[in-house]
Order: sequence, then structure tokens, then C-alpha cells
Amino acid sequence: MSTKLIPSLLTLPVEVLYRILEYLDVYTIFLSFRKVCKKFYTIAQNFNCYELDLSTSTKDDFHIICHLIHPENVISIIVSDREKTPGQIKLFFSLFQIQQFTRLRSLTLDNIDCKDLNEILHDILHCSLMFLSFHTRGKRNKSTLGLLSMFTTESNLQQLSINTHAHHVAEIFSSIQSNLRHLSIGTCTYEEYHRILRHCPHLRTLIIDDCWVTDVDATNSIGSLPIFYHQLISLTFKDTNRSMIQLQLLLSFTPSLTYLKLINFPYTYNSLIDGYQWEIFIKRKLLLLNKFEFLFHQQLLRTYNSSSDIESLLLPFQTSFWLEEKHWFVLCDYIKSCHRTKFYSIPFCVTSFDYHLDSENISLSTSTIKTNDPIIMDNVHYLSLNLTELKIKGMIKQQLWTWNHFANTAKISDEREIRQQFIATRLFIILLAISFVALVTYYVFERVTLLYHIESPTLEQFIHLQQDQLINNSLSCPCSTLAIQYEDIIQIDYVYHPVCSSRFSNPDRIEVIGYQATYFFLDFRVLAPSFFNALGLYCEVAAKHIEKSLASFIRLLFVNDQALNLEVFTEKTNAIINNFKSSTTRAFVCDLTIISNMTHNNGLMTTHSTNFVLIMGGTHPSYALMYGYTPHFISLKDPFDLCICFPGVQCHNPMAIYSNYSFLPVRLFNIPGLFTGCLPDEGIRHSSLICLFNQTCVDLISYWLNASKVLAIDANILNHFTPRSTIDEMINEVFVDRWNYSASYHDFYQRCRPDSCSYKLSKHNSIWLIVTAVFSLIGGLMKILQIAIPHTVRIVFSLYSRFERWWHRQPPPIIPRSKLSFQIRVNQFRQLNLFASEDSTKDDEHEIRSQILSTRIFIIVLVLTLIILTIYSARVEITKTVTNFSPSLYKYSQLYANHYQTLICTCTNIAIRHKKYIILQPNFHPICQSSFVDHRWLDGLVQTSFIPSGIFVRDFRSIGAAIFGTIASLCQLSMRTINDGLLDFGEQVILSTQVISKKQLTNQGQSLFYLFESTTANAFINSIQAFRDAIQTNSLISGYETSTFLNIFVQDEQNAQLLAEPIQYNHSCSCHKDSTCIDSAGVYNYPNPIINYSIPGFFIGCYIIEATLQ
Repeated sequence: MSTKLIPSLLTLPVEVLYRILEYLDVYTIFLSFRKVCKKFYTIAQNFNCYELDLSTSTKDDFHIICHLIHPENVISIIVSDREKTPGQIKLFFSLFQIQQFTRLRSLTLDNIDCKDLNEILHDILHCSLMFLSFHTRGKRNKSTLGLLSMFTTESNLQQLSINTHAHHVAEIFSSIQSNLRHLSIGTCTYEEYHRILRHCPHLRTLIIDDCWVTDVDATNSIGSLPIFYHQLISLTFKDTNRSMIQLQLLLSFTPSLTYLKLINFPYTYNSLIDGYQWEIFIKRKLLLLNKFEFLFHQQLLRTYNSSSDIESLLLPFQTSFWLEEKHWFVLCDYIKSCHRTKFYSIPFCVTSFDYHLDSENISLSTSTIKTNDPIIMDNVHYLSLNLTELKIKGMIKQQLWTWNHFANTAKISDEREIRQQFIATRLFIILLAISFVALVTYYVFERVTLLYHIESPTLEQFIHLQQDQLINNSLSCPCSTLAIQYEDIIQIDYVYHPVCSSRFSNPDRIEVIGYQATYFFLDFRVLAPSFFNALGLYCEVAAKHIEKSLASFIRLLFVNDQALNLEVFTEKTNAIINNFKSSTTRAFVCDLTIISNMTHNNGLMTTHSTNFVLIMGGTHPSYALMYGYTPHFISLKDPFDLCICFPGVQCHNPMAIYSNYSFLPVRLFNIPGLFTGCLPDEGIRHSSLICLFNQTCVDLISYWLNASKVLAIDANILNHFTPRSTIDEMINEVFVDRWNYSASYHDFYQRCRPDSCSYKLSKHNSIWLIVTAVFSLIGGLMKILQIAIPHTVRIVFSLYSRFERWWHRQPPPIIPRSKLSFQIRVNQFRQLNLFASEDSTKDDEHEIRSQILSTRIFIIVLVLTLIILTIYSARVEITKTVTNFSPSLYKYSQLYANHYQTLICTCTNIAIRHKKYIILQPNFHPICQSSFVDHRWLDGLVQTSFIPSGIFVRDFRSIGAAIFGTIASLCQLSMRTINDGLLDFGEQVILSTQVISKKQLTNQGQSLFYLFESTTANAFINSIQAFRDAIQTNSLISGYETSTFLNIFVQDEQNAQLLAEPIQYNHSCSCHKDSTCIDSAGVYNYPNPIINYSIPGFFIGCYIIEATLQ
């Protein structure tokens, strides 16, 4: 009889048992295997390859293992400070010294505190560790990095896995070479990626989460020399979000890769699923790559409904390169619920997998392996499956499929009726769902405009409201005071040119020599007193003009119906102030121009004989003084290069010091910047004050004037002007060098004093309003559907049955006449019950009677309500207010034509400047555009006045140039006056709170035009008349010898008598009595004062202006 040997572990050699123990965990060995027998106990005690994993142990197991284990037999330790094992690391190393583990090759410290890590790193410096992994919490310090740097260089560490940022790792390898062969880190930058590879020449495997690559990095790499790190053969990106171009840039530096693993971020739009690009790149850059594992997620923007749509995405991975040369197969999962695809290599390269229902998933593969083949999931250790979701979906589907909302127990055996009830239920659900979605959509997207009021807001509140309403410009704060005087909100100050406050503008304060007959009449020493006196007079007139204009300005009103924000207020007040400055300047210049032109046109003589000179003629003892034009020396070198003041006054030459008076005086030197002209006004306006800013020049003219010491003007105090600015430029600025003005926004708001502010906010309905409104409407809608749908379904079924019988030629069913009788219909109506319960078997007779009675009352009340509402709606007149926001002109015209009596259109701006809607274009008299006011015509008339044989003073050839010059001057003055008036008119405003009709606007515009026409004409006429009155009142003498004739009677050698005899016109009209005396202009035969022929329409008079105007 043979005996069979029963297989037993006891019979195995010790070496085999040791190999078995390598596959068992430490708990199984110590708590089970060790206790079997004495032999196993001895083997367990002597086993020296324990891999001690305490990260999931309980407290009891932890203490048992620590008590039984021999440190010298441990080769691997895993300890953790996670939530389930808090404080385990510190406790473990308090029980053991790290030096006791003499065979320790691997150490993993999970969630260790940085302080504890420093202590452990100190202890393991001299250990023979091959693998070190730690995940820290807390802030690392420099000592940690220093210890780690020392450990990686001085020990035999081959593999390092840490959860730190790469710049810490880069600091470890910043200056020394490391012997690491395997490295696992978190994220890193492009530069840190290079630094790690550069300082780890023996690195074979690199595992990182992601590497940040910027556009600048990509650009810089294009122009630089290629860098290759041939030592790296395995690279893994565990959670990258890089684009295809960025990844290919990183991979191009490691051409020796044989293994590549890429896992991208789950929710990304960066596409990495282009197999064509990967194929081209691998063929060019990664020739040694033999294993490519990847998991690419991509969020899609479109929806795929069938497998054919997914096939187009897999086409790039179905080339011979993927299928035949490399044997790399790809599987694509499209998840319908989130519109996301997963492209992954086969087998799946990640240990965890999220499972979705087949109904929510479309899967296609480039391999012949089926998509549900287990080989695909060989690497998967964890599966995520939502069983609750599956169960709920099944229950909902079952309930919806079997739900009968219109079940009727009385007809439960009628299959036709049950079918109709199921159809009605589904139709009810569909219509109710559509209605619910429509109502929710409407109320969610509906915007409600709410009006908010704030009573008596302060300035701070108003500013805060303005800031809140930057986008929604609906803030309205009506002013309680519409009109505010300028003086309450605007302050204007000014600084004159420094010459106006200097001694030069007050000749009385400068002691100069008096007039001496030995000086030439154009000598600076003769003209200086009148020059500086005129300069001071200009300053004085400018000051009075500004004071008068400012006094009128501050009485004007700032009209605005709304409180303005600071920016708009500042813009408006700046425009008002600038308009004031320009209008003041224009008026000042216009007044001076009228005076200057009238003085010249009438030939009024100056006391310094700068435009006319008196020439003595006749015989002793009676001499006549004749008038002549003053010559002005144009050239310093040629004394005969002269200019006379007729017909214009543009003759000006530098003021100078001349030699003692003689027939041809010699100009010694010019005074810089100062000029004299036909009229003092012309010379002054052409001059600059550059000399008065130079002390040397001031000392020079003081010397020649024999004046006391005078200081030059300080040029540093000038703001707008310069020392070279002409006095004409100063006149154009009313001698103001600097304007200082301010507008008080605070004062404006205090005087505006809005009683309240209102603003509108357009926002979506609140969630509570949406819920309330939707469910309130759904309740009524459900009642309507419950009544209408069953009857509709029955009617449709009935019609379908009739159609079917007609189609199959079947006779209609025979209905007893009793069912068609009127009495039966009446009885059915009397038994109508709208409030019947679903289970009618539970209702007694009394309950049914109450339901029928309630139905009758309901119908009666409903009918009466409809009748009353119809009658009321037909008789009541409703006033409807229709609002049109921002209507166009065409729309307003239509509204006005149809509703002019009730139309109200409020203006957003109650004050509108005239220039915005009124255009005035003046047409001047043709003479002003004719050749008769051209300088060539005037020069020709001047030439006719110089006849060698002589010409009579009243001859038209003598005064024709003056008459036409006066006409030209009047044309220019009128143009300037009207243009200035149009500018001021355009800045005036029309006040209206509402839009007025076109007819009203036309009438109002005509009235404004007539008023502008009359006021401008009267102002111009009054200016001319004032000058005419001044001439007659002061009996001024005209250099044209048209008003006064001068005679000298010599009485003896020392005495002579000057007689001014008035000139008479029409034999009896004396110029000393009436300056408007005139006579016909004509051509005379010299020397006889007899008119040869008259020129129609032209006259000669006491003054040229009188003759011209008449």
C-alpha cells in the first residue's frame, strides 16, 4: 500500500519560504505566519527583508509590530502623519534610532512636519539609503534644503521623491552635481527643468506634475543653440496643462527617451489628440522611443451623437506608424453628459478609472481588442462607480413609464380607456414640462426696472451715487434752484503784464527832459513822454474794460435743471470762462480798432506831426499854414527811402536818437523794440518792450532822457508773454499775462440743492419671485391641462376611429336613439361633476351631491364674472400713458401730428446754445468785395493826387483815396463786429424744459435773429456816432484841410497871431457849427476853385467820415 505525501509548507526549503515572505506584508508574517510553528517562528525572526508599511496600521498593530520587529532586518519603512495616523512619525523615531536600521534601503515619510524632517535628515546623513520619499507640511527653511543637498551628494541615494516645488529642488542642484538616477517632483518652470537636467548627469527617470512654459521661453529657444540631455530615458508628466507646441519643446531636449508617459489636466481645451503631429515629432526627435503611454482629456465645444462622429477623431492614430511600426493602440471614450473625451493608450496607464454608463458613453478603439476587454484595465487598481445615481435613474425611469395620472377605478378593466389615460398622462407631463421650462426661462431672463429715491442727498451721497451709476446712466437729481449767478460759483482773477505796474506806464514818475526845438520831431526824446503815457493809458483802459465786463459777467445765470457731476460741471464752467475771456478780448480789440480806424480815416492830426506836418506859405505879414504828409525814414542808410501816411498808416520805423535838428537829421542809433508810426497807436502796437527788460538798455534810454535811475522789468515774472511780445499781442490779450479762475463745485451743489435723487436699476428677478410666480401659474395651468387633455385625447381617438372605419369601409356603430335624446344630454349636464375625486368608490351619495352642487355654483359664478368683466371693460375709459425712449426726429414729428395736445417730451438739456441749432450767414454789400476797396485802387487814387501843376484841396482826386479807404475800413469793421457778435450769439442759450414744435422754434429763431440784427447794428452805429460826436465836440482838425484853415498874421518880430478859420460848404454851412456840412465832390481846375464837373453820389465835407456816410 503506497503512502501519499500531503503537500505542506513545512516540507519546503527555507530559501523558498524566504521568497514567499517577500510577497507577504509584515502584519501577516508576525500575526499569522510566525505563530504556526517553531520553525516558522525561527524563519520569521531571521528574515532580513522586511518592508515595514505602517501608514494604514491601527494603534494596537503599530505597537505590536514595533515590539516584535528587529531593526536590522528592515529594508523599507513607510510611516505617515495623515488623519488616520497622526503623530506616527515622531512616535516611531522615538522608539527607534535610525542608526539601528543597518539594512535600510528605502524610507518614506508621508505628511511629515518640516521641523521633524530636519531632525531625521541629520540622522540619516550616514545611512545607506537608496530611496527617499517625503511629503511635507509647513514652510521649508534653508537648513532643510542644505541638509537635503548634502545628503544627495554625499550618500548613495539613487531615487528621490518629494512633493515640493521644483525651485527648491533646483536650489539643491544649483552648484553641485548629483548622483540621482530617479527623481519625482511637483511642478517646475522652464528654467528649472533645464537646471535639474543639467546638474543631474546620471538621471535616468524623471517624474513631474507639470512644467510651465511661457511664450517668451518658446521664443528664446528658437534663436538659441540646441541643448540635449541624453542621460534621461524615461519621462512622465502626471498632470500637465501644456499645449502641443510647449510639450514638443520640452521633449525635444531629451532625444534618448525610450519611455514617455503623458497625462493632461482633466478639464482643458488644449488639444493633444492630433496623432499626425505626434507621429511627425516622434519620427524627428524621439527616434529611440519604444513605449508611449498617455491619457489625454479634451473638453469639446460640440456634441457628438454617434460612433461615426468619434471615428474622425481616431483617424490620426490609425496610420501604419501607430498600428504596425510601433503597435501603439488608442481607445477613445466620449462622455455625453459632460461633452468630454478621453484618449488613452492600451492598456490604461493610470491606476484609477471613472466608470460611466454605456448609455452615456461612446467608446471606439484602433485595436482589434474589444472595448470591454479586461486587458485594457490591467493597470487599474481603483474603480469609481456611482451606484446611487444608477439606482435613482432606474427608479425614475420606471415611475415615469408606469405613471397614470388620469387613472379611473370605475373603468379599470377598459383597455381602451387605460390606453387613453397613459397617452393623456404622457402628454400632460410633456406640456407641463414645456410650460415649466418656458415660464422659468421667461422669468429668469426677464429684467425688471426698479426706481429708487433718495431724499435730500448730501454732496457725499451724490458723488457716491455718481460712481455707482457710471455704467447705468439713469441718475436724476433735479435742482431746486434752476438759475445760479456766476458770482456764486465762479471766481475769476487776473494778473496784468508787469509793465502796467511799472514806472514805465506812469510817465509822471519818470523825470524826463522837456521838449526842445533843437530835437528832430521824430526823436525818441520828443516822443518818449507820449509813448509811455499812451502805454499807461492802454493799461488803464484795459483794466476798466475787464472790470466792466466782469461786472456784467458775474450777474449772468448758470442754468441747469439737474445736479451735474464734477467732470461735466468743470467742462461747462471752463467753457463759460473761456467764452468770457474771448468775448472780453474781442470787444476790447474791436473798440480800439474803431477808434484807430476813425482817427486815420478822418485824417486827424497828432501833436507830434507823425502823420501830417504844417507847411508855412504866403508872404509877410500874412502867412497860410498848409498841410503835408509826414515822411518816415524806412532805411537807416538811405535818407531818401521814405514812407508817407497816405492812404494807409502802415508807415513805422524804429524810434531813434537823432542828431541835432537839421533838414536831413542823422539817426544815431535805434531804441530796440520801440517804433513810431503815422499814429502813436500804430507805432506802439508794432513795438515790443524788450528794451525795458534789459537793464543796460534801460540805463541807455535813461541817459538820453536825462531821467533818474529806473529798474528794468523782471522777465522771470512773465507767464504767458515773453520780453519779445509786441504790444499788439498784449492788446489782443487785454494786457492779461495770467488768468486765475476757479469754479466751486461745492457751492454749485449747495445752491442747486436737489430735493431728491432717483435712479433706475435693471436687474433679473429674484429667486423667490421666480419660484412664487412659476408655481402660482403652474397650479392653474395644471388644472387646465387636467381638464382639457383627457377630453382632447378622447376626441382624437373618436375621430381616429371614425377615420379608420371610413378607410376600411365599415358601417358606423348603431347607437340607440335613447342615447341621442335631448333629455339624456340635459341629465348629463345636471350630473356634471368637476370636483370628483380620483377614487369615486370612496365617495358616498352625500359627497357626490356636494360635488355636483359645487360644480353648479362654480359655473354660475364664472359666467357672472365674465359678464361683469366684459360690461365693465366695454364702458370704462382708460387713460393710457405711452412712453417712447429717445425718439428720433421723425418719430417725434409723427407723435406731434397725432397727439399735439397731450404730447409731453421732456428735454434732457434745458439750456441749448444757439450755435447748436441756429445758423446765421451774413451777406455784405457788394462794395465790400469789390475792387474799389482793394489797395491797388487806393494806390492809383493816391497817384492822381500828386499832380505837378497842383490840385485843389476839395478836388475828388485829392480826397478820393481817403473816401474809399474809409469805405474799406467800414467794411472791415462791420465784418469784424458781426463775426464777433455771431460768436457771442452762438454762446447764448435758449431755455426750454420741453421739446417745442417746428413752428414755435422757427418763430422763436426769427425773433432771436431780429433781436441780434437790431442790437448788433445799433451797437455798431452807436460806436461810430460816439466817435463823430467826439470829433465835433472837440473841434478836431483834419489833416486833409477839410474842416479848418490856418492863417498866421505876423504883428512884429516877436509876436504873431494864429487864426483858425472854419471851412464852409454850400456857401453857408460852417464846419465850426455843424460837422455834417457837405458839398458835392468833383474835379476842379486848379488854381480856380470852380468845379469842372461833379461826381454823382460822392460828397466832400468837414470830415471824411461825414462825407462818406452821406
